[in-house]
Amino acid sequence: MEKTLVAKVNNEIDVLMRVSGIIRRKGFDMKSIHMEEDTGNLANLRIMLSYQDKCVDQLMNQIRKYNDVYELRCEM
Repeated sequence: MEKTLVAKVNNEIDVLMRVSGIIRRKGFDMKSIHMEEDTGNLANLRIMLSYQDKCVDQLMNQIRKYNDVYELRCEM
């Protein structure tokens, strides 16, 4: 299965590294990752996940705990 996570985050490389690190540690495969500058110091982060029998909701809750993540949603 595939799902796309879309997040509004601080425009810093550390945020990208932390979010991709938690995805990797949870055992998800990232098919693509894209981060583009939005307004001011914010950026849009888009990650396409490929997974088998994994709980995406638990992953999203973990990502939401980061102070640099302001919005997070999942697209099919």
